[in-house]
Amino acid sequence: MAEDNIYKERVEKRKNLIEKGYDVYPNKYEITLSIREIRNKFKEIEKETYTGCKMKTAGRIITIRRMGKASFFTIRSGGMDLQLYSTLDITPDYKTFVKLEPGDYIGVEGEIFTTKTGELTVKVEGWQILSKSLRPPPEKWHGLRDVEERYRKRYLDLFVNRDVYEIFVLRSRTIDFIRKFLKSKGFSEVETPMMQIIPGGAIAEPFKTYHKA
Repeated sequence: MAEDNIYKERVEKRKNLIEKGYDVYPNKYEITLSIREIRNKFKEIEKETYTGCKMKTAGRIITIRRMGKASFFTIRSGGMDLQLYSTLDITPDYKTFVKLEPGDYIGVEGEIFTTKTGELTVKVEGWQILSKSLRPPPEKWHGLRDVEERYRKRYLDLFVNRDVYEIFVLRSRTIDFIRKFLKSKGFSEVETPMMQIIPGGAIAEPFKTYHKA
């Protein structure tokens, strides 16, 4: 399907959600545990275990597997993935929930458990659309490969390519460590801009630049 048609289709789906009474871009949603906190807290529980812990979390839909009266979603936030399990019996307005799409940002609440394979999963007993995506993310298997497009659309690059995300996290932590280390040694951080109003330096020459704001 052409991208323009996908966009129009998603706009129509957003309209349908609004007509059903859903706020597709709410101002606030309070979570009790982030996906990272969930994975760290329950990383050692055994297979097929119900924790009894009910919480609220949020993330962007990555994949959806629909199987009749039950569906499995994968959501991502902060570089971490979490599986969701929803059924016609336990998930409110299940028929609307399963029509959500990759790229949509949602909040969910329910009990945390592990499947037969040991996958940490949330049983969706409540949900809320937090941001309806009008454009699909890059195709799952091909991703975002064009280098120029990756540089222009860093938000997509970080969303699709986990390796790139990890590099950015490592860079941030490295800079933070260096900054704290130097500060502990009595150094002060001073900004030295590359461009200034007054030209200076041994071979510096003034120049003019223009932009269309």
